[in-house]
Amino acid sequence: MRKLLFCAGMPRCGTTWLNSQLIAHPGIPRVPRKEIHYFMRQYGSVDRLTEAARQTQFRNFVNAASIVEPSDQRGVAERVPMAGLAAGPADAEGYWAPGGPCAVRYDRLTDDLAWYLRYLQGPVCDAWYRRLFQDVEDGAWALDFSTTNGLVVPEGFQAMARFAPDARAVLVLRNPLDRLWSHLRLQLRLSRREKDLDTMTPMQAASYIRQQHLMGSSLYAPVVEGVMRAFAPEKRLILSFDRIEADPAGVVGEVLEFLGLDYPAGMRRGVQQRAEARTPGRGRALDAKLLSAMVPSFRMDLEKVAAMGLSMAGPWLKDLDRHAPALHPFPAAPYMHVPLALDAGEGPEGAAEETVAAEDPAAAARVAAPGRDPAA
Repeated sequence: MRKLLFCAGMPRCGTTWLNSQLIAHPGIPRVPRKEIHYFMRQYGSVDRLTEAARQTQFRNFVNAASIVEPSDQRGVAERVPMAGLAAGPADAEGYWAPGGPCAVRYDRLTDDLAWYLRYLQGPVCDAWYRRLFQDVEDGAWALDFSTTNGLVVPEGFQAMARFAPDARAVLVLRNPLDRLWSHLRLQLRLSRREKDLDTMTPMQAASYIRQQHLMGSSLYAPVVEGVMRAFAPEKRLILSFDRIEADPAGVVGEVLEFLGLDYPAGMRRGVQQRAEARTPGRGRALDAKLLSAMVPSFRMDLEKVAAMGLSMAGPWLKDLDRHAPALHPFPAAPYMHVPLALDAGEGPEGAAEETVAAEDPAAAARVAAPGRDPAA
């Protein structure tokens, strides 16, 4: 493995979309898992590669595996007389012919199973990680789009930059208000609690965000600094989610150019057609007031990002000002920093500091107490 592209984050910023577009290129082979989380294990605060965790991921893969062509309704749509089956060809549609859709899926499934065997076999170390990409030819790009790559300590970015002769990093950032709102809604939806947004107060939202470790992925200065220090300018690319929404085909082209790859006309048309066919999201609109306790941290963080030369931070700072009436429901409240301590669970965020509002020491203690409702 000579070429390795890391996505340094962040979650809910379009990284899954970008990965799916890139692996359509012939110079970027597909790996069964978009997110491996190796560097978070080695240089972060959460281990998602325990024996139990890897077995769970393999079980999820097996349960989701399918090689059946959706349009093949034989045996489902109607009962066919056995005499009729014997008289006609067994696979008239060619589903299982060489190159047919079922045959292709079957070959991919067997390749994925071989990959998962290496994934399951420990110990988890640098040699283990390299084995996951052993099928990637030297001239092709291996991709690691783990959203936790951006939550490592500074040494983690240095390790990424040294891991392959040509290691590069792409970083996708989004307006932190929108990113955190999307992450909050996703977390509530996964726990079947999205209706809680109807009655949730800003302080309850702050408590939930802290307990679920959602805030760290909206504080960009540490990851921007880590990527800039570890990767030379020609080895890093920092993108805005706003550009993905405005010009998806152009963003894919920029990444391919960054990697030294051509942009086939058919691939460009496919990206554009999928973007045009995409239906706008129907999710709940941003409620900036619920995120009010986090805004001081956003502001301080974006000012640092802007000082590093990233112009995308400017409009996001103005957006904080645009929401100012909703974002300051506690004008008399001093702010304090509460260290974010990870529990033994599998929270996606690394250690960080969150800024929370407290009108008095007792309120601050309620916010700092895990599992407590600060509004109670």
